[in-house]
Amino acid sequence: MEALTIAEIALPVPSFAEPPPASWKEGKKSHGDLRKALEQSVWPSYGTGLWEESWAEMYGNLARAVQPYAHYTTELQGWQFATVAYDGGTTFVAKTGLETYDPLQASRITLCHMLLSYMLGRILLMHGRNPDVVARRESIVQLGHALGSSKLLFNRGEWWTQLLSAV
Repeated sequence: MEALTIAEIALPVPSFAEPPPASWKEGKKSHGDLRKALEQSVWPSYGTGLWEESWAEMYGNLARAVQPYAHYTTELQGWQFATVAYDGGTTFVAKTGLETYDPLQASRITLCHMLLSYMLGRILLMHGRNPDVVARRESIVQLGHALGSSKLLFNRGEWWTQLLSAV
C-alpha cells in the first residue's frame, strides 16, 4: 500500500506531485500524511469504490486488509494453518507448516491481489495519460464489477476482515 501511495502521489500535476514525495523522502511526512493529501486533493475526483463508498473508504479497507501481512504476525502465521476434513466430515485434522494449503485462504490471497490490480488500474485511468491503460478501460471496469460481486467480500463497511486468515 505504501508503494501504491508513492506511485499515486507522483501522478497528479507537478505542483502537487513534487512537494509531498520530497517531504516524505526527507522524513518530514509519513505515508499517512501522503494519503491524507491524496484524500483531500485527488481522491474526490476518482468517484466511488466497488460499492459506491468513497475512494478513501475503499483505500482504507484495502490498507487494513494487507497490514497484518506486512510483518510476520499471528495473522500471517494463520496462513500456515488449515483444517482438513476426513471420513466424510466427521473427523477434522489441523495441518500446520509451510506446505499447508487451504483453498479458501488461497482464494482470499488471489482476491487481495486482484483488488490491488483493480486499484492501480483505476488510479492510472483517472490520470488518463497512458494509452495502454486507457485502452484497457473496459477490462478494468469489468474487474471492478467482478470484485464487487465476490462472495468473499461484504458489499459495504468493514470488508477488509474478509481477507484475513481463517485462524
